[in-house]
Amino acid sequence: MNTRTAVVTVALACLNLTAIALQSEDDPALFPAGQLLVASPGSGAIAAYDEGGGTLPQPVTGLQSPQDLAFASDGALFVSDADLDLVLVTDAGGTVLDALGGDSPLSQPAGLAFGPDGALFVASAGTDSVMSFDRSGAFRAEIGAADGLVAPWGVAFGPDGRLHVASSGSNLIAIFDPSGTLVDALDGGGALNAPTGLCFDGDGALWVSCAGNNRVLALDGQGAVLHSFDGDGQLDAPAGLVFGPDGLLYVACTGSQHILALDAAGHVIRVLALDGSAEAPRGLAFAPSLFKATLKGRMARPGEKDLKFSSKAILAYAPGSAGWSLRLLDADDALAAAWSSDTWVFHGRLAQAGPGAKVAVLGALQLGAASAQEGLTAAQLHLKGVAGQAPGAGVPSVFRPKSLAGDFHRSGPQGLASGTLKTSGLIKP
Repeated sequence: MNTRTAVVTVALACLNLTAIALQSEDDPALFPAGQLLVASPGSGAIAAYDEGGGTLPQPVTGLQSPQDLAFASDGALFVSDADLDLVLVTDAGGTVLDALGGDSPLSQPAGLAFGPDGALFVASAGTDSVMSFDRSGAFRAEIGAADGLVAPWGVAFGPDGRLHVASSGSNLIAIFDPSGTLVDALDGGGALNAPTGLCFDGDGALWVSCAGNNRVLALDGQGAVLHSFDGDGQLDAPAGLVFGPDGLLYVACTGSQHILALDAAGHVIRVLALDGSAEAPRGLAFAPSLFKATLKGRMARPGEKDLKFSSKAILAYAPGSAGWSLRLLDADDALAAAWSSDTWVFHGRLAQAGPGAKVAVLGALQLGAASAQEGLTAAQLHLKGVAGQAPGAGVPSVFRPKSLAGDFHRSGPQGLASGTLKTSGLIKP
């Protein structure tokens, strides 16, 4: 039995993590919130760092060439492995829980991103396309195969729900609508050079690591360059990038085998992996904070009597993500059944927060599986937590959430739903 077959056999014998509800003794181990995880293909493992940048024991080993990382809304860690041609699902104990891609043309998987409907999108460098998988892990569709993608790597969803793909071989960022149709392509005015990693900030700017010229760029919606940093000359073949809980931009440098933390001016504030714990680092991800949540309200569907609902959910927030995600736990619940998507993404920025503040307000929009068809949700969410000033001049206040409550109103072709959302407790490892 070869390594790939062994991994698949183990995966099929284990629990599919997408079915997790709330933590119990039988559930897989969660990663501590705020922990930075790094895909380290040179060592065939995942490197881990605490909030102070200290090296932690490797939580996942035995991989072959891990490329990128993404956390699902229930705390599951998804890892793309270019040598196995699979995306593996693991827990904090290093157990392989599932494997995706064996029933698809997936080849040399790279960047990972979850869509607004909870589906997983994977850059398939070997096929010059992007593969999507539904929440059960089944192959759903291939995107961009005829749209000129060349060695795609980074993938990210913007606040408008559109998929952005870094085509590293053609120096472009391709943009696809929810149907998978190519609608735009950005070249940064010619500044992109082997674009690799992608992420969005809270203002909607797209950040791109360029391995070809050792720079990190920020682009506006039209592709104009807002910022261009070389990390004080220390960026060396940058790959994955993500914003941290301290407001800094973390960049994996494959060439120097370091992870740099940059402030808003592009200066290096911190250097991780000086001990060689990450070999040829690629993808980065911060472990999310998970909350038990409840939605209560009324739902009005065309031609039917108003229906009360009380739905249990998991609310997840990860530093560097585009927003909060909320996953309804019971697919047969009246609220979940009213819409095809049981994963909602709340995008927005803290509107009120200052050093020492304990309450902040987040204005947000939700984008469904096919936004126009699924409708939009307007929400006014009140977060309780601790706000503070991030290190580095010009970096905005950061916020560590403790709880969330607020009102929401979702409208769409299938009716109206309105009510309140409230967290009832932090889910701890």
